Amino acid sequence: MELNKEYLPQGGMPEFCKQAAKFAFGDDAEIIKNGHLATVQSLSGSGALKLGLEFIKYHYNGPKPIYVSSPTWGNHISMSKFAYLDVKTYKYYDSKTCGLDFKGLMDDINVRMMHIFLK
Repeated sequence: MELNKEYLPQGGMPEFCKQAAKFAFGDDAEIIKNGHLATVQSLSGSGALKLGLEFIKYHYNGPKPIYVSSPTWGNHISMSKFAYLDVKTYKYYDSKTCGLDFKGLMDDINVRMMHIFLK
């Protein structure tokens, strides 16, 4: 590829997207083989998050809860609310050990699962 300071196509560099899909799903993934996968390249993690949130906002008609870790990056909650999503949190970080709050995470998952099954 010759660099000429032009912008990439709107969806990003096609070969990068192809290789990223293979990395994420595996070379022999059925979803890649049958052409049922769409990929785009974004600018940064927040750019990728924005694309995903906008996709949910415009293409999913059901209830729109989204779960973000607590703590999370400062912009994740505001970006999610801007996309009209119902932001909920779950525990994952234990500041005492600087590691996973496994008990808190499992407690939150159990509460969420019980809520789903009791509906």
